[in-house]
Amino acid sequence: MPIRMIALDLDRTTLNREGHLSQENRRALEEAIRAGIYVVPASGRAAGSLPAEIMELPGLEYLITSNGAAVYRMEKKNCKSDTLPSADGGAGSAEMRESGSLLSCLQRFLLQPAMVRKVMELTEQAGITYEALVEGKAYADPAYISDPTGFGAVREAVPYIRRTRIPVEDIRGFLRSHENQLDSLDIIVGDPEKKKRLMALLNKECADIYVTSSVEQLIEISDRRAGKHSAVKFLREQLGIAPEEVAAFGDGDNDAEMLREAGVGIAVENASSACLAAADAVTRSCDENGVAYGFREILRLF
Repeated sequence: MPIRMIALDLDRTTLNREGHLSQENRRALEEAIRAGIYVVPASGRAAGSLPAEIMELPGLEYLITSNGAAVYRMEKKNCKSDTLPSADGGAGSAEMRESGSLLSCLQRFLLQPAMVRKVMELTEQAGITYEALVEGKAYADPAYISDPTGFGAVREAVPYIRRTRIPVEDIRGFLRSHENQLDSLDIIVGDPEKKKRLMALLNKECADIYVTSSVEQLIEISDRRAGKHSAVKFLREQLGIAPEEVAAFGDGDNDAEMLREAGVGIAVENASSACLAAADAVTRSCDENGVAYGFREILRLF
């Protein structure tokens, strides 16, 4: 059965380690879109921090952001259709403009305020700070923005973090005052053992959250109904696409369920062990145009 939809993680999958879209990957994405395939970025990023290299792709229609907590339709020229209506309710009717495109929110799952308070209570300790994703924007502790590597971020991620995070002096106060508006909440913890213990504690004590991780320093938390896999399922069902007609590419733990949800799940060579275990196939690394190679040599799209 032909592939009609491809869900793509961005960082260290479609984008290289420096956070850029290679010319070869760009050509492959454009060719797939011209062939009538829905190419859908599926990122842990907030909508407002998606790179222009992705947002400006001609014919791009749908976005999955905040680890599946929000799904958007892009309203701009050259779209194939206006297949999906906006979701019911205030959250679903939200719109924003990014990189010259109007984004209509099709589905959003906000964190429950009680869960926000519980997460903060369980994680209030030394060496930890937070990020808040609210209406497509990412807010963070100025100390983290100033020195991301001091909190466990890799060097290559520093420009992206500094470019996309909005500093908030009292991040815990910000979270409390926006507890009913959060697409997701990230706990920044540089100690791998502490991170492991906290993830186990949160999974045990907070039944209504989805806990995952895309990079070493983050524990990423959203509503239990979120997850990239959940958003991919929602979108393909709305578009009338069968599971076997979906392919997905990823590199992180937060991509593993998405790869299992897809008819064909493909991990880049640099993927985490959990992502590799979930994959049906492995392509080249993110620095070797793994997405383009996967389109041509694994999926045989063109």
